Amino acid sequence: MTSNYDRHIFRQLEEVLKKCDSLSQEIKDIKKQHKQEIYKLNQKHEKEVKKLNEKINSLEKENAELKEKVDILEGKSNQKNSSNSNIPPSKDEYKVQNHREKSNRKQGGQKGRKGKTLTAQEVEELMKDKNVEVIEEHYGNTNETKSTIKYIMDVQTKVIIRKIYIHGDKKNIEIPEECKNKSTVIYGNNLKALVAVMYAQEVIAFDRMSDFLGILTENRIKVSHGSLVNWVHEISNKCKKSRKKLIKAIKKSKVIYTDATATSVKGKYAYQRNYSNELITVLEASVSKRIQEIQRQNILPNFKNYIMHDHETGLYNFGIKSHHLECWIHLGRELKYFDEYIKNSWSKELWEFTWILNKKRKELLKQKITHFTSEEIIEYEKKYDEIVQKGMEENNRTLSKYLKDKEKAVLKRLIKYKENYLKYLKDFELPFDDNLSERDLRATKIKKKVSGCHRSFEGLKDYSNIRTIISTCIKQGKNYFEFFKNILNNKPISISKEGLIMIP
Repeated sequence: MTSNYDRHIFRQLEEVLKKCDSLSQEIKDIKKQHKQEIYKLNQKHEKEVKKLNEKINSLEKENAELKEKVDILEGKSNQKNSSNSNIPPSKDEYKVQNHREKSNRKQGGQKGRKGKTLTAQEVEELMKDKNVEVIEEHYGNTNETKSTIKYIMDVQTKVIIRKIYIHGDKKNIEIPEECKNKSTVIYGNNLKALVAVMYAQEVIAFDRMSDFLGILTENRIKVSHGSLVNWVHEISNKCKKSRKKLIKAIKKSKVIYTDATATSVKGKYAYQRNYSNELITVLEASVSKRIQEIQRQNILPNFKNYIMHDHETGLYNFGIKSHHLECWIHLGRELKYFDEYIKNSWSKELWEFTWILNKKRKELLKQKITHFTSEEIIEYEKKYDEIVQKGMEENNRTLSKYLKDKEKAVLKRLIKYKENYLKYLKDFELPFDDNLSERDLRATKIKKKVSGCHRSFEGLKDYSNIRTIISTCIKQGKNYFEFFKNILNNKPISISKEGLIMIP
């Protein structure tokens, strides 16, 4: 018989074995659980690694694109300038060199070439003008029969002081316009008109204008900066009546050319927009190029004729879509850029094709032919479509994503606005480009460079009003100095329905 001790030992052993079995199972369960957790962690890690790799690839691609853009902007891959983009010539890093050979000729009239000089007869005729002061001077013995006549033409600036006596009640007397001012000492309208010309045509800053007037009159007239500003504002207000007539006239134009150029007021961006034709320029001061500003100016709303612009899509909110004209010179800069730096052949081909068409158009206009034939238009439109389609195919092979996107955007524009680009083929009176707007806004750019920004938005409006008159007078061959003198003296300025200015 087994002893109680043995039985006790055996029970203990059984319990230990059971515990071992239990622990073994527990270990298996833990191992299994750990394996599952490790598998889940591996799966999660693999997903995270995959995501991170995708993000790295995306960032590497983005980084490469950004590097390419930086190279483009810095001019390492290609260089934008005034000839292949809308950048003004003043921003060109490298100026275009003049490759003409030097002639070694002196400046001025050339030997053997017939010059143009005033004759004695012309001077004698000029001497009959009551506004020309004639001074006769004699040297030598006046009793001699032999004499030689010489003419010296010169200008002289002198200060004129008119001392005006007003007897009785001036309300019942017709007095000079200047005398209606409350001040005792008044500056004359000739001087004020000269200031308007120096301000908006010769682009002289007020401080330098004051100095110049002092030099011109040997410091007899010293005008303060404030007085000059007030005179400009006075002339601007006097121009408003004529300006309204010009706006009324331009609304009847067959074509309105328009563009907007940036200027600044107190160092902040502002804009000047033109509405022009061959005879009229109307300039508007704007705080932005937005549609709301164009609506406020109230020239294009309800305008049903043609509008020429540099692909300002906001302008398509006005007028008839088919009556919008796209500028080929503006597009040509983009085509030249693509030709130089993408090297796809379609851009050069389209520009050369269009240039030839415009040349033909000009030759036919000389023969008083006003449009191409229907057959020619169909042929030209087909050729246009073929070149654009070729561009799409070449664009698919363009490696640079940045340049590819830019090129594709232009190609899509050429498809969407085909009718607007080719409108000039059907009516030769419609313009090929918007260069007229560029010429009308050039003075604004010059003023910004020479005189800096405007001190106030009112100052920009004054400049726009005065420049409107000057530019319109230049187009019509009229004397804008006489115009300003007349409006300051309240003399009537007649403007026809077509916008023709008649100065008495």
